Amino acid sequence: MTIAVQNENGLARNVQSAIAQQRRLLKRLEPLRHYLGGVVAGLWMPGINSTFDNPVRSVSGRRPVFLTLEVLDNALNFTGAISRLRDDKLVFNPIFAYDVDIPYAPRGGGRTLPANNIVLARRANDLLNALVNYARDVSFGKNVELSPVVFPEVVCDANGTIFEDYTPVLGLSIPNPAKTLKAVNLQRYNPAAKILARHGVTDKAYATPQQIEQIMLEFRAEFPEFDIDVHDVLKAIADPDASFFTFAIPLSNVVMSDPQSAVEAVRNELPPKYKLEVGYNDLLQAVKNPHQPVKISRFSAVQIFPVETVQDLPESYAGTVLAPVNWSPAPATFSDKN
Repeated sequence: MTIAVQNENGLARNVQSAIAQQRRLLKRLEPLRHYLGGVVAGLWMPGINSTFDNPVRSVSGRRPVFLTLEVLDNALNFTGAISRLRDDKLVFNPIFAYDVDIPYAPRGGGRTLPANNIVLARRANDLLNALVNYARDVSFGKNVELSPVVFPEVVCDANGTIFEDYTPVLGLSIPNPAKTLKAVNLQRYNPAAKILARHGVTDKAYATPQQIEQIMLEFRAEFPEFDIDVHDVLKAIADPDASFFTFAIPLSNVVMSDPQSAVEAVRNELPPKYKLEVGYNDLLQAVKNPHQPVKISRFSAVQIFPVETVQDLPESYAGTVLAPVNWSPAPATFSDKN
């Protein structure tokens, strides 16, 4: 099978997954919809092939799109808006709008979101899921207070160049797998052969108990930073021809002696969609604070806010971030060039 065919099959699976997820979320939303009047969910999407590695962006360059999902009586208004500099003012203008009440189609069309734009479909589902969870909490009687929408900070350097700093809107929080990950499997070179040879032993089975005890002491001395379990040591000595051996170490110990391995162990436990999004420092903090969520600092936080807080934009902005509900026959398709 060629790489092109594999990629096409992978995209098809992702498209069907996004469509199935939307249908499940719409089913969950239906009995909760009346809790969501005047409520909007939003996040900033840096671009299909971009990240927030550099959160400060010149307004003359490529910048994130502000995605919003508004629950209306007859529609779920999913809008993407971007600001452009006009007469020294950043003016928001919607560049696409879709009705997420309508099931996605692979190629979309009109008000129907094209699920083959998999990044956009997943972000729409993220917002829909956030609204469903908010409405569920309200339905259970929880006192959930909404905060005003947070925008980037607009700054101007000494040369008069205007930038947007997206730091205030970053920081998606997700469950921390370090809370339940008790141990990490590490792999190191196996020094058993050279230690056995030093004692004139070719096979552990023919060594005396005193020799085995000394061999184990010397084996552990090769790795002073780890407290290797006796069973792992004996297993490595029993197979001296193996180039490497594997042993388990409590996560709390690994973070001090081998933080890279601790970080990768936690990364491997994350859902696939976050493995590439989360940074090293984010995961290092997660390992050190296992009872706190993982905060993906280069990924936008999902915000849920009253609609009036985007109807009256901050002083640095003008325009609108919510598309009017009068969709044209073919909304613009978002590309990475925005």
